[in-house]
Amino acid sequence: MKRKLFFFTIGSLLFGFTVFIPYWTGVEAEKQFLLLNQQVPTHNAHLVLSDTTYRRGWLISQAQSTFEIARGVISAEPQQVILDHQIEHGFLPIFPTIIHTSIAPQSRIVHWLGLTETPVLVKTTLQFDG
Repeated sequence: MKRKLFFFTIGSLLFGFTVFIPYWTGVEAEKQFLLLNQQVPTHNAHLVLSDTTYRRGWLISQAQSTFEIARGVISAEPQQVILDHQIEHGFLPIFPTIIHTSIAPQSRIVHWLGLTETPVLVKTTLQFDG
């Protein structure tokens, strides 16, 4: 009887950690994402955060940041740059957190800079040791 109780207790603890770690990592990823958006340098208010969304999932979260470039910097109208983030935040002590970011400016900015309309893709890997 004691052996069954021991294995049941160990199994319950392992299941609890398996459930708790992705949730806790997702909560911490959301906190860090919101903190990072607040610390974006504005360069004399030429770049302003206008909107932020964050949808936390169990192992993967989706986030979006919209920045406005002030009038007169690039054109007479305000322009927007949209950053889409897919954050894989599974088991942080075992696997690193990976952030896939797609940076998509409005087409007016793209044409003004002479670039193609393909968004810039950035992959960031965060490990437990920093």
